[in-house]
Amino acid sequence: MLLFSAYRIQSERQGVENRGQKRNPYSPANCLKLAAREWQIYNRQTQLWYVLNKEEYHLVISVETTMIHFLLTWLVTAVSLLITANIVNGFIVTNFTAALIAAVVIGLVNAVIRPILSVLTLPLTILTLGLFLFVVNGISIWIASVLSPGFTVAGLLPGLLGSIVLTLVAGIINFVVERVVQS
Repeated sequence: MLLFSAYRIQSERQGVENRGQKRNPYSPANCLKLAAREWQIYNRQTQLWYVLNKEEYHLVISVETTMIHFLLTWLVTAVSLLITANIVNGFIVTNFTAALIAAVVIGLVNAVIRPILSVLTLPLTILTLGLFLFVVNGISIWIASVLSPGFTVAGLLPGLLGSIVLTLVAGIINFVVERVVQS
């Protein structure tokens, strides 16, 4: 189809009446070469368009997967909070909505307050060879419980134990969820 179109167009441009002439510079063989060149140009344009669209598609996919990853992490943290509340005494989550809110607050506390606490307690962390970070985690959980409704930590010891159990439970659930998502 493309070959016939190129032959017809070239013949009409030059006003050639007899398309069967042997010495015609716009013979089917020459038109084949022209069509091949035009196809290469079209193919390059198509590939460039495809590459651009592929990058846009890849960008959309990466944004969607990032959002899905964020939502899965949020849900896993909320479920981990509920499981931890059943394991640790003094670590209380009233319902799933409170767990979702607490998961967001824990994420914000870990992003904002915990680094400040880690820097302020760095000498003590160095002296204890990093074991004081467990206490910093417990304090972070306790601060999150103060800031979120429906989530209560009865003291520093339940916060310390809760942070350890929460880390273990969330790690196991994240491992299982990532295996399920990959397959």
